[in-house]
Amino acid sequence: MTHAELRSALRLVIGLAVAGIPIGLLWLALAPRRQYEVVDGGFRAVEPQSEALIGTDGWLLILTAALGVMAAGLAWRNVWIRGVGIVVGLAIGMVLAAVIAWQTGELLATGPSQAQTARLGAIVEPAVQLRAIPVLVIGAFLATLTYVVVACFAASDQLHRSRLAAVSSSSTGPPTAPTAPVPHGDWPVSSVHAGADVTAPPTGLQSDPRPGALGDPRL
Repeated sequence: MTHAELRSALRLVIGLAVAGIPIGLLWLALAPRRQYEVVDGGFRAVEPQSEALIGTDGWLLILTAALGVMAAGLAWRNVWIRGVGIVVGLAIGMVLAAVIAWQTGELLATGPSQAQTARLGAIVEPAVQLRAIPVLVIGAFLATLTYVVVACFAASDQLHRSRLAAVSSSSTGPPTAPTAPVPHGDWPVSSVHAGADVTAPPTGLQSDPRPGALGDPRL
């Protein structure tokens, strides 16, 4: 794992952990809470048949699952560095987000006070509690699954693990064809200068100025 990939994964973990706070507030607002009436000697449920207990765990499951899928999509689209480190960052970050959301909801949604429970006929609501602890890892599972599925169906085979690798791969051109060898006895084209007098006699041969001499150009 490179330093750039480690930094990207760390930023992803911190961002998801911070996102757990608004998820906890949203869970507190949406989670159903069962109501009880204060009677002599204890409490009595206002609605004997209630799905509030299941709904409380279900809403946290839905919110963390949605956060995990969105986080995986944003990580694939916006994070340049891709690889195993981002998958690990998604898993750790989503677990932290779920735990922080859980603790935020339970911290703010406290139970009734002693004064309320001491008054007969009062309607009270218990504190928000998470009973199914495995809900905390569902978001991490969906986040990593979404990221892997997107990677499997990506159009490009390159995961863009680093900007340097992408730049070097794009600047590398196809290899050039080797130069054909010059046949024996032939002069290469580059040795013939433009404008050269190809009809001039070879160097070292001079014309005799006498009439009728061998090599006289006037004959």
